[in-house]
Amino acid sequence: MFHSTSKTMLDTIREAKLQSPFILFVGHTTEPPASRTYVCDSFHPLPDCTDQNGSTLFLSLVKSYVISSEHPTHVLCWERKTLRQLQPLEMQTPNLCVHDCLADFHGWINPDQRQNGFISTICKKLPANCKEINLVIDSLSNPFFTIGLGVCLQELQQIINSCIDNSPKINQLLCFVHGDMIPCGASSISHVKHLASTVVDLNNQIARITHRKPGGHVERKEEQFMLLSNGQFHTQPIVGTGKGMGSPNTTLPQDVASFRVSLSDKEKEDRNKLILPYMRTVDNPPEEGGGKVFYQPDAVDDWDDEDPDDDLDI
Repeated sequence: MFHSTSKTMLDTIREAKLQSPFILFVGHTTEPPASRTYVCDSFHPLPDCTDQNGSTLFLSLVKSYVISSEHPTHVLCWERKTLRQLQPLEMQTPNLCVHDCLADFHGWINPDQRQNGFISTICKKLPANCKEINLVIDSLSNPFFTIGLGVCLQELQQIINSCIDNSPKINQLLCFVHGDMIPCGASSISHVKHLASTVVDLNNQIARITHRKPGGHVERKEEQFMLLSNGQFHTQPIVGTGKGMGSPNTTLPQDVASFRVSLSDKEKEDRNKLILPYMRTVDNPPEEGGGKVFYQPDAVDDWDDEDPDDDLDI
């Protein structure tokens, strides 16, 4: 049971209060059972062995994020589960717009519905007066296969830098990617993580968060999440675990230095007995009347009796 009262970073994202242009969620896949057989086709290259906890957490977070954010949110649905759960919410929430990227992506049924990228898909449902939106992509894995890894990375970079003409400003970008099911594996993940300002690695109900602030400071946290039967989730911080997550530094300077950095007992005693020239102690009280400064001018000193501020109107 979770009993944490402090607000976690996942809660901050859920409430749309985290100042981060690009938040990337990476779900790490567990190995599928050996007894099951998976069939992949050219359009759906991903077997159904994705990280269910990670994708379910992301979907639950997006539902709360849409309601909390003050900007309209456009969701590109590349997974059937996301589409089924967000379409009823779209009817109740005016700030939500759901895009079905699976029905006729290549425009084989209706050529006008052909989708060439993320922005071209959004612009088909944008009102004329829309200037700023949030963008959510429920899975980058399918676009990496269908659109192409290079094209997707280039367009993500343009979205972050607001370099796309005739399109609204993207206030915040949220993406989910199945870390073990994309072209080139770890290499592709490293490229996407380089673009993101906040990375949330999800594995076995543990969220490892790396947040880069605008000033360059990097904040790292570990949080545990628990999925509930009503579709919500609880989180609590993990304190004192993980490298760089509050664990004490067990490496002492004297263990790695090539010279002695500590003092012996005799050196510490001599240091405590040392009286500095201007240190006031019981045995050496200050002279009555305060200190005095004596200066004997040299023969080469150049004295000027004029007031240096005489030309100022004070």
